[in-house]
This record gives sequence, C-alpha cells and structure tokens, in this order.
Amino acid sequence: TVDIDHLFDKLIEKSDWEVKDAIGKETAASFIGKFIDEFVELRINKGALSITYDDLLDMKFWQRYGLENDKLTIISSLIHTGLLVAHISNDEEIFAFSYQKMDDVFSARFIIKRYPEKEALIDCIVYKLLGIEEGEITHYSDVDIAIEACALYAKKNKEELFDEIVAHITDVEDQNFLVSQYLHSFSWRTHMNLTSEYFMRFLKQYRPTCYDVLDVLIENSTKDRHPLNAETLHRLLVEKKIAERDYLWTAYINNRGGKDDRLYQLLDYFECGSVFDHLTENTVKQFLVMNVWLFTASNRKLRDKATKVAVELLKHNLKLCKELLIKFSDVDEPYVIERLYCAIYGACLKKTYTEKGVFTELALYVYEHFFLQETVYPDVLVRDYARLIIERWIFENPQECNAVDVSRIRPPYKSEPLPLVEHQTYYDSETFHSGMMLIDHSMRVNAGEHSHMYGDFGRYTFQSALEYFDGVDIVNCYHYAMQYIRDTLGYNDETLGKEDCWNRGGVLTRQRSLRERIGKKYQWIAFHHMRSRIADHSILNRYDE
Repeated sequence: TVDIDHLFDKLIEKSDWEVKDAIGKETAASFIGKFIDEFVELRINKGALSITYDDLLDMKFWQRYGLENDKLTIISSLIHTGLLVAHISNDEEIFAFSYQKMDDVFSARFIIKRYPEKEALIDCIVYKLLGIEEGEITHYSDVDIAIEACALYAKKNKEELFDEIVAHITDVEDQNFLVSQYLHSFSWRTHMNLTSEYFMRFLKQYRPTCYDVLDVLIENSTKDRHPLNAETLHRLLVEKKIAERDYLWTAYINNRGGKDDRLYQLLDYFECGSVFDHLTENTVKQFLVMNVWLFTASNRKLRDKATKVAVELLKHNLKLCKELLIKFSDVDEPYVIERLYCAIYGACLKKTYTEKGVFTELALYVYEHFFLQETVYPDVLVRDYARLIIERWIFENPQECNAVDVSRIRPPYKSEPLPLVEHQTYYDSETFHSGMMLIDHSMRVNAGEHSHMYGDFGRYTFQSALEYFDGVDIVNCYHYAMQYIRDTLGYNDETLGKEDCWNRGGVLTRQRSLRERIGKKYQWIAFHHMRSRIADHSILNRYDE
C-alpha cells in the first residue's frame, strides 16, 4: 500500500536538501515545512487554490528565516523539485502545489497543527472548510481538505471525526455527497488510520451506494495489508446467496467490460502473459481472489477474459490453486466453481515451473474433496474440468497413478435422479414484462403445452442436448429447470428481473449477446446441473455429435 503521507514527507526532504544546496546553506536547519505552512495559511485565508507572485514574495517566511536575498533561487528550486507549479492566469503569474492531493495533505496537516483540540478542529472543518450553513455545505472546493484532515486525525488519535461532522448536515444530497467522498478517501488510507471494522460500521450506518462500495473494494483489492483488500471483498460476497450477490455484485461488474475501464485494462495486460516486476505472491493471491469473483459475470467477454487471466497467473503460481479451491469451497455459485476448475486445469497444462509435489498435492486434493464425496458436484462442466486435472497429473506422473482409483473420477457419478415436478405457470398478466417471462420464453421446449412456441435456448440448446438420452421427459425437464431457477437459485422479479429488463439488450454479435441477462446465466446453470444428473442415470442414445 502506498502511504501518501510518507511519500510527501520524502518529497519535502528532497526539496529541503536541494534548496539548501542551491543557496549554499547545506548545514542550515530544515525550513521548507515552515514555508509550506505559511503558503497553506495564505491560500486558505484568501479562499483560493493558488497565490499570486506578489503574495509569494510578501510572505513573512523570507524575513523570519533571513532568506530575503534568496527568494528567486528558492522559488525556482521548489518548482524544479516538483513541490510548486507556476502558470499564468488573467495575465498574472500564480503559484500552487503541484498536485491537488499534495495541497489536500499539506492543508490538512496545517489545520491539525493549528487546531490541536478536537472540538476546535471540528468547528474549523464544519464552519471554515465546509462552510455549513442551515445544514448545507457551501464550500465544496474544500471538501477534500476536510476529509484529509479527518483521516490525519484518525491516524494520530485512533478516532474518527466523521460522525460528528456529518451530524451538522441536514440536506440529504449533501449528506450523500459527503458520505460518498469520505468512502472513496479510504483508498488513500492505510492500516494505520483505517480498520475493516470501521468500514463495516460505516456501511451499516450511512448506507452508501453499492457501486461506490464496490469501486473502493476493487481499487484496494491487491494492496498488501490494506484493510479493504480482496479479503474484505471476499468476506462480503461469500456470505451472500447467489441471487442477492448477483443483484449487488454481478450487475455491477457486468458494466465493467469496456476497453476504457481500468479494471478491464489490467485484465488485458495480464491476459497477454505480461506481469509487473516485483509482484509479491500475496499481491498475486489478492488479485486472484478478486479475479475469481469476476467469474460470476453474465458478461461473457469479461468472464472469459478473467478466466484467461487466472490461467496466466496460476501457471507461475500453481501452489495457489489449492488455496483458491479451499477458499471458494463453500460458495453456492456454480459459475464461480466451474471457471475456477477450468482455470486451474489450464494452469496445469501451461505451468512453467512446479516445486516437487505441488501438482501431486493439488491432484490428490481434487480427488479427495471432489470425487470421493457422497454426491459428486452436479455440474457437467465442473466435473469434466476436475477430472481433466487428475487425468493430466496421471499422464505426467504414471508412477503415482495407484494413488487414485480412476473409476471414481470418470462418469457416471453419484447423484440423485431428477424428480417429476408439478406443471406450473411462471408469470401472469401482471408480471408479463418481467425477468421470469424472459426466462420462460427462452426456456420453452418444442413439446407439451408450448409446442411450436418454443424459445431458441429451450429448443436448440436445452432440448437438443437432453434428448440424446433415453427416457427423458423433456416437458418435465422444462418445468424442473424453471422451478430450479426460481426456487433453488432464487431468481426473482423484484431485483434480478428488473435488472434484466433494464439491460435486456447487451452488446450483440451474430450469435449471442456478449452481456447476457443474469436470468440467462441461471438458465445455463440449470442446464449444466440437469445434464450432469441425467447423464448419471440415463443412457446416451446418439453419438453423432
């Protein structure tokens, strides 16, 4: 994690050394910090982001430290070191700190020193910086300084000021604005002035928008020791049921598949096999945890890219495969489990170097925790990827093949047969324009009550595959799938249905939408689930495809 305070401290040290060298006073005491304080005070008193050349020359600092004859040299040196920047505005030369974040930090430090008592500091933030009048913020330009001051106070005193500041605001829009800005400031903070416990309390108390929360968690996902890294994201997502998680998370990441999106650009970089220098194993692990959660996406382009990225990273870090399987073992998300096993199989094929025993440990873990269970995970794709991991290990290590019973890893597997279910309707006139209606029209098969009124997915994907097996009641399969989507996966029109109707279009190719409905994701999950169970109890009647 980058510590901004430390970064700017190093810049001050560098500037102080270069200035003293430029004026021939190498042994003099440090004085640039005093220059910064007076510069900040002058700027705040004038209510501007910069000061004029005349104001700069008239600062008391020069006389106080006997530097009146060195003004121009010092100013030039501060510009050279990157502390100050000069430009022309309205035919007048003006000066400011080089970066807005630098100004925020230096200003916050000055305010903390000027108002060491808590109550005085709160009054300064509320009335001088934010200019709160009748419950509304009037000085929006100083909001970042106010937030930085709160962060610095928390670092020094292990106490947050935000509750007492926001209590002065009654305007709802201003409250929401300040909550959003404060939440985003967590990305600049470290474990020294932020805890995951405070973050969770902040979410419960102020209810920021879901997208703001997820923005911050993704921004911090790979930072070592940061309290909001991928571990916090994982804790938030893993406890959710699939439908709730898809409403909060999948709907969000589905919209992060554009070429201008920074997350997508990072995935692009890793997909090509590129890596950053000096990436620690923990950083790679944190990124992989966040990346695996991208597997929930019904945005096919994003999901495919995230899968390829996982392969590229895991092929250099095969020992992380088992850790990821353990970490995601309790996730009720077939889309995640499917692509995780897929990526691990790809990494096993492309692995660059493996310490002796790492591949064996992985293969035996998959054998024991996947295939030796009373019921083998009922998803046809997950089963195949898991089997291929072990088959590859056997191919590379034939001398160790006695460690597994190959009959346990090859189909058919143990599972419950599909039950006969009641025929139902899945929407009515009041819910005609709904997500369940879209699913139903897509899932209908060319049989029973919907003969000749089938959906493309139902007829050409679902029905065509299941009819390869003897004795399959395709109408019962349709109803079982619809009830599985609604009752087991938890699809509902109040949340996911509205999302699907709103984003019905997606990005189109000549075959399929690249950003499919979340309901379409549930159709694929139901299809792969049912194929696995039917294959365990029925005989294939055709082998022509």
